[in-house]
Amino acid sequence: MERNDAERVLPEELIGDGDRPRPLRCTGLRISELIEGTSLELRGDDLEITRFGPLSSLPGADEPEILLSYLNSAQWAHQIEGSVGQVVITTEDLIEHVPPDNALLITDGNPQEAFYRLFSEKGAHHYERLAPRIDPNARIEPSAVVGADVWIEADTYVGHNSVVLPNTYLGRGVAIKPNTTVGGDGFEPKVIGERMRIIPHTGGAWLEDGVEVGSSTCIDRGLFGEFTYLGRDTKVDNLVHVAHSVTTGERVCLVACSEVSGTATLEDGVWIGPNASVNQLLTLGAHSYVGTASVVTRNLERHSLAFGAPAKRSGWACVCRKKLDFGESMEVVCSCGRRFELADDVVSLLS
Repeated sequence: MERNDAERVLPEELIGDGDRPRPLRCTGLRISELIEGTSLELRGDDLEITRFGPLSSLPGADEPEILLSYLNSAQWAHQIEGSVGQVVITTEDLIEHVPPDNALLITDGNPQEAFYRLFSEKGAHHYERLAPRIDPNARIEPSAVVGADVWIEADTYVGHNSVVLPNTYLGRGVAIKPNTTVGGDGFEPKVIGERMRIIPHTGGAWLEDGVEVGSSTCIDRGLFGEFTYLGRDTKVDNLVHVAHSVTTGERVCLVACSEVSGTATLEDGVWIGPNASVNQLLTLGAHSYVGTASVVTRNLERHSLAFGAPAKRSGWACVCRKKLDFGESMEVVCSCGRRFELADDVVSLLS
């Protein structure tokens, strides 16, 4: 899927007015070009697509994006209600569930399979790429491999035998220890035709200032142009797997042999213990603490203390990770001096 003439973008263009990078976009691809040589029938305008993704990622009304997605069951029709100017692959019998102001691609087969075929074989080649730069004050060991379209800031270290792949941004003072891979394809297998394929990933990996990644760890890049994002001063131990499109806040800690599945969100200060895992699409609130070998299968409120498989909340944790004992009271002061309130099953830091 490498494309040498893809449009390059600078990190500051991706950040814009926010504090996190926007997804890389698909450029220069009209529907007519995308479906050329296929049996898909276009009904509507020949739009230029800017993103691929599931219906759950439909852009808001104020976003100048045109998403190509698919609808293969009426049970997901609620996700497309109110949408305008998007592109949906679907079947004749599901047309009534798509609002009229969207373009349709009609298939007599499986819409999901058609979507992933178009993305893998054509769409992925049209995505933007991160502009390349390595600061002269970065230190790259001779045995490390740094791919094309990688941006590395000053005072960053890439250790022996590590591999940094395209569309990776390493902020100032990042440390990548030996034998680690940053920015590889994630694991998204789909059946296309009669074959099982791993879907190419068009996003990147973005490690903010002060992030440290241990040895023999894998951090996958985002799937549909988005960045797997590790917030400032996040620390990742050895033998950890961070899957595609995961997002963390600041000062998150992932301990050895832990795993975070695709598109999960870990807010500021979350601690994931050794051998623990977090299921896909979940959100773990700020300063949650997940104990050793736990399996998180549902969202956690901030300051949750969770253990087990599946993980269950067994109490509340302070920012300093000590257990908070509310007893019969709705307020408690941790031994570190922080004061908390418990109301409606939610813990809030008061001072």
